[in-house]
Amino acid sequence: MPGESEKRAANGRSGLRILIAPDKFKGSLSAREVSLAIERGLLSGYRALDGEPSDPPQSRIGPQADDGSEKRLHQAAEEHPKNYPNPQIFIQPIGDGGEGTMQLLCESRSECKTIQTKATGSLGAISDCEFYETVEGGLKKAYIEMASINGLALLDPSQRDPEHSLSTGTGELIVQAMERGAAEIYVGLGGSATVDGGAGALEALGFIFRDRSNRILAPGESIFGATDRSETVADALLRIASLTIPRVMSARLFAVVDVDSPLNGPGGAIASFALQKGLAPERLELYGRALEHFSAICERDLDLRSATAAGVAGLAEDQERPKSLSVAPGTGAAGGLGFALALAGAKILPGFPFFSNAVGLQGKMHVDLVITGEGKMDKTSLVGKGPGGIARMAREAGLPCIAICGKVEDRETLIESGLFQEIIAISDGVSATESMKNAAALIEKAAASVARRWNRD
Repeated sequence: MPGESEKRAANGRSGLRILIAPDKFKGSLSAREVSLAIERGLLSGYRALDGEPSDPPQSRIGPQADDGSEKRLHQAAEEHPKNYPNPQIFIQPIGDGGEGTMQLLCESRSECKTIQTKATGSLGAISDCEFYETVEGGLKKAYIEMASINGLALLDPSQRDPEHSLSTGTGELIVQAMERGAAEIYVGLGGSATVDGGAGALEALGFIFRDRSNRILAPGESIFGATDRSETVADALLRIASLTIPRVMSARLFAVVDVDSPLNGPGGAIASFALQKGLAPERLELYGRALEHFSAICERDLDLRSATAAGVAGLAEDQERPKSLSVAPGTGAAGGLGFALALAGAKILPGFPFFSNAVGLQGKMHVDLVITGEGKMDKTSLVGKGPGGIARMAREAGLPCIAICGKVEDRETLIESGLFQEIIAISDGVSATESMKNAAALIEKAAASVARRWNRD
């Protein structure tokens, strides 16, 4: 922690140093928009404590600033003397592998550029999309969001149809990144619209599927090309009898996941996530069988059963590996795309630790208070999600952590975790529609209340 002399603020007293680090409010505000709403609320609250308006002090946003930035913050505070010392605000929106994570990562790097391109959308239409490129230490890296081309949020609720959706576009983006010379490719798997086990992406990467008569199968052609929509994803997967790959990937692949679900089983891709993507309840059993069949063929033909999950993060070298890649953590992410990319040699990375390391989040914990949050907080927020991850970092640093969220479930479990000093839900007392429509204003109001309770006078 900096010494007291370094934390000098107006009137010879130190203002609170606050790190604002929320995830997105899904369907309402991006993580950055949430961060800025919290900042506005805090500054409004502190000005109200002072009893008169004042210009807000500077805040530090995004990547770790160069030497001298903190001095500029203190100078800004001294230019606006007030009864309550100015808070010193540091902003770092967070991601955990869900949609938006790769964009935030790119924003944290001044040399990162956005590549505008086209690829195949979940329902077969060629669509505009993007990915990101950067060069670090002479190594070209690409960052891809599955959600940018095969995301659920790209589809109107009436269009959501996982039985006729494929992950083809994500595979195409990987190919494009390799063709542009990327040596490492990171794929964020959050927010997907598909349950195809990654078959569409594998086809785009050059994997060849055959039926029992040794005829080549093209899932993209059979599903997207059928005007009568008679062919479903389950049909295509169940007809696959063998698999080959004609080439070795020219880049190292990394699958960045926001869930630790396996591909198959009661906690797998179908049981856990298919309903929210639009799959009918009566079709769950069929799709569970289809993915089990598909994964068994893949592991048999690529000889993975004896060496599975060697690259799956979270397993130490001396830990026993799963007997099947399909039950390894993270392979169920994005409707099974985690499994497919692991077949292609990808290492599976839990999203929040990856993001935290990439943006140097540990180095930003020299503060007095951490404020985080996300659209919905529940017990899953404690397992692999951004708010739970940063709250643990705060606890390890001996810092209080406050969460501002859209709505909260399992509040007792969250409080009993000991990670959060306070949890504020902006939906308390208002309808869900109003809380989403007026999320920014409600977040500002919640943050202003934090300022009134957390001040250093």
